[in-house]
Amino acid sequence: MTATGLAAFAAIGGLWAQAVAAYWGQQLSRQQLEQAEEGQAAQFNAWGEARHGRWRIRLVNRSSDVISSVDVYLRLAGEKAPRYIKFPVGGLPPCGDLSYPVPELRYRTFDEVRAADGTFRKLGPEHRLPDGWNISAHFTDGDGNRWSRSPTQLRQVSSGTRAPDEDLVVGVVLEPRAGHPVKRAEGCEH
Repeated sequence: MTATGLAAFAAIGGLWAQAVAAYWGQQLSRQQLEQAEEGQAAQFNAWGEARHGRWRIRLVNRSSDVISSVDVYLRLAGEKAPRYIKFPVGGLPPCGDLSYPVPELRYRTFDEVRAADGTFRKLGPEHRLPDGWNISAHFTDGDGNRWSRSPTQLRQVSSGTRAPDEDLVVGVVLEPRAGHPVKRAEGCEH
């Protein structure tokens, strides 16, 4: 091989190495941008848990900003098609940890709300799925972005778009409205 051939081969190899490095640099930048966009939203969690045989809903905001317009959706067991009860929580302060014991939640179906008859239903074990409460939450971050969070997934949703579960909601939690103390979230650095 001549010197010119070796130089051309080296130049092609160098260009190939630069292309690979540029590709991986672009991938890293894309991941960092996605993480930055999810910043506050990734620090909000919602789940159901059992402590000493009693179920409760936990909402935790480990960010330094308020999470607002929080709506929790509890899937009901015993239904052929998925049905949900909506629990409008409101806001959660920075480093906030909020817990609602499920037996204290009272709800009404939409027909009962319209009838305004004053009766409430309790969420009991018969409403719980075999593996626990299936919970998702929809909320707004400090930048005004709307998000959907389940125990295993976080995704941004368009503002003005109804929650995916909204058409399957059959009732709304009306009690308790307030009175549950917000604790400081463990591991919150703000």
